[in-house]
Parts: sequence; structure tokens; C-alpha cells
Amino acid sequence: MTDHNGSFSHETEYKQICMTIRHYSNLRFLIIPIFVAINGALFIAVRGDKTNQTHDVYFAMFIFSLIIFCVFIYLEYVLNKYYEVFIKRAIEINPNSFWRARLPTGDWVSRSICALYLSVTLSWLALAALKLNDLF
Repeated sequence: MTDHNGSFSHETEYKQICMTIRHYSNLRFLIIPIFVAINGALFIAVRGDKTNQTHDVYFAMFIFSLIIFCVFIYLEYVLNKYYEVFIKRAIEINPNSFWRARLPTGDWVSRSICALYLSVTLSWLALAALKLNDLF
């Protein structure tokens, strides 16, 4: 496990880094259902209330959704940075590993996730605008 200096061997470090990469890769996709569930709960709360709601309620939901959007975008950014740093280190340890041979995605996965978050947030804005339009 460790060499005579007490540090981890490259093989052990490489295995740990690969496990960490898998962890962060899985984590970024596990938070998507949390985002959807939060927004779904907001929608059910707003649509389930049969009282006459003002457009202000919908704009408040949009603002809340915007805050949630910012939090999840930040999480995606941090997870992506961790992911890339660990891949870079894995390539340094083992230059002939499959990490070097992986197809470059150019942040398309991260951008797609962010687009999903943005589309849900813009849906709240559209709903608020439609409710405002109903007043006139």
C-alpha cells in the first residue's frame, strides 16, 4: 500500500482517484432528481392551492426557483471542476490509462445539465408571465 516513505503507491493512488471520479460522476446525476423534486413540489403547492392566487405568488415561486437554479448550477460547477482535476491527476499517475483515451466532451455534459436547470427555471418565469397576462 505505502512505500518506504509512508506515502501511497501510484497504484493505490490511481485506484482511489478512479473511485473518486466515479463518485463525483454519479453525484452530478444524483442531484438532478433532487432539483426536479424541489421544483415539482413547488408546482404542486402552487397548483394545489384552489384560492385565487395573485401573480405575485407565481413571481415569488420564480424567484425561489431562480435561487434553487443558482445553487444547483454552483454544485454542477464544483462537481465538474473536481471531476476534471481528478482525471488530470489520474493521467499524470498513469499516462497510458483509459482516461487519456476518453473522448473529449468539451463540457457538453455539464452544459446539458445546466440547460435542464435553466429550462425549468424559465418555465417558472413563463408561468408567472402568463398569470400576469391573465390579469389584463
